[in-house]
Amino acid sequence: MGSTGEERLVRIEAGSVLLEGNLSLPEGTRGIVLFAHGSGSSRLSPRNRHVAKLLNQARLATLLVDLLSPEEEAVDLRTAQLRFNIGLLAERVTIDARAHAEQLTPNVLAALGDAGLSVGDLGAVVVGCGPGPFTGLRVGMATAAAYGHALGIPVHGVCSLDAIGIESAGTVSEVLVVTDARRREVYWALYAALRDATAGWG
Repeated sequence: MGSTGEERLVRIEAGSVLLEGNLSLPEGTRGIVLFAHGSGSSRLSPRNRHVAKLLNQARLATLLVDLLSPEEEAVDLRTAQLRFNIGLLAERVTIDARAHAEQLTPNVLAALGDAGLSVGDLGAVVVGCGPGPFTGLRVGMATAAAYGHALGIPVHGVCSLDAIGIESAGTVSEVLVVTDARRREVYWALYAALRDATAGWG
């Protein structure tokens, strides 16, 4: 495990306000993960800081940013009217459909939160290995490897089509899985249930 690096306060211009964030740059940094906090969350949340520390140990820099300025947070503490102001928060986030690396970790954390779990509850990481666009697969596998390394848990790769097809196991005799390959092409696989249900799919 590498050094987590020194954490420092940064201020980021967002229109007419300054947002505050905590930036950690571990030695030998090989990438950065951005946490954008709104809707009642905060860059000072123990859970978010714990996840950031684990990523730092895997030589990934982290930037935890609050989407409300300190002045807005003071108002929100009294009124609770800004934390769920989606229009305001959305103006401070640039959405880029190609920003796989920036969006993946926050989405993972959100999914864990919805399930009432934290990264400390994970016993393994399962990652889709395609078929699919190379950039997305590369980001997903690199992130999974970083999680596995940081948390000390195994990482398992699965065919993405298999993962979709197995959801229908035992309910139908055949499943055709089709995903978008772009350029008017598709990835597909046909799965047939084996007679012996304990043997799985073939």
